Amino acid sequence: MKKILLVSFVLLSSLAFGQKAVIEFEEKVHNFGEVAEKGGLVDYDFVFKNVGDAPLILTNVRSSCGCTTPSYPREPVAPQATGVIKVVYNPSGRPGNFSKTITVTTNAQPAVNILTIKGNVVKKPVDPYAKYTYSVGDLKLKGGNLNFGDVLNTAVVNKEMEMVNTGDKELNVTVVLGEEPYITAKAEPSVLKKGEKGKITVTYDFSKKKDWGFVNDKLLITTSAGGKGELNLTSNIKEDFSTQKAENYVNSPVVTLSQNEADVKTQTEPTKAIFYIENTGKSTLYVRKITSSNPNITADVRTTIKAGKKQKATISVNAAGKINTTETLTLITNDPKKPEVTFKLNFK
Repeated sequence: MKKILLVSFVLLSSLAFGQKAVIEFEEKVHNFGEVAEKGGLVDYDFVFKNVGDAPLILTNVRSSCGCTTPSYPREPVAPQATGVIKVVYNPSGRPGNFSKTITVTTNAQPAVNILTIKGNVVKKPVDPYAKYTYSVGDLKLKGGNLNFGDVLNTAVVNKEMEMVNTGDKELNVTVVLGEEPYITAKAEPSVLKKGEKGKITVTYDFSKKKDWGFVNDKLLITTSAGGKGELNLTSNIKEDFSTQKAENYVNSPVVTLSQNEADVKTQTEPTKAIFYIENTGKSTLYVRKITSSNPNITADVRTTIKAGKKQKATISVNAAGKINTTETLTLITNDPKKPEVTFKLNFK
């Protein structure tokens, strides 16, 4: 009963303020490749993000077959937050090619999204290293990306990536660190015998990163056999407001946009759009970072706005070839109640 009331409240609040949730998947189709019939269940995480400005609610997630089981967040997903729909497939007794769909119904735009898993269930034994999908010569990792997910800018987080030596000779594994003071990493063990497994452990001190929003870092992996590869590190850094008590929020900055979107006519020459950012709070507003869904969209705005003041934001847009599409500009600020605000550009 409490969940129903919460969902109803979120829906009514969003409708009242004209806010909308927008769901965006990293990918909608996953190919498992060859799957052993007797190898047990296989699963995949479909990662999504709410790029809208209202809470995202997954009202129903169903599969096209009883052999496929999805699980998903039952609570609203906040704007700019990420979530995962885990899909588990049971290959037992189902040899041959398969393609299964998962229908995701939400309060977002679009309301219905279709996810697909496919592959080929084989009776013969599969490659024992099939789950190690990223190769650095004979060294194989379980992926080329280590995702730290949503983290606070004060956090220190450890993550591990499994590895295995698939070659016939012993391998020395080295993680080459750059000058970044916020990342440390090591291979354990640093020497792998034939067929031996290990892990690369990465420690990320986000308090030293001094950045916000989605960020990417890379680590160079080398081996004694001449293998070279990069391990990509991804994270979404959010400001830690835990030191501020809720009653002190009255003295915090408050970010207010003069408008939340603008229409842009498609044309061959670059154009500009203008809106104003006002600080209606009681302390200085810091615009930490501005990110765009399109590299052809940039914004020029002062990084600090004093209490009671406003600042013009000028957006430079290359609208050539864009028709009936929407791009977004995200402002990350130190407003504890609304640390991320989105400005939409509608191309007509």
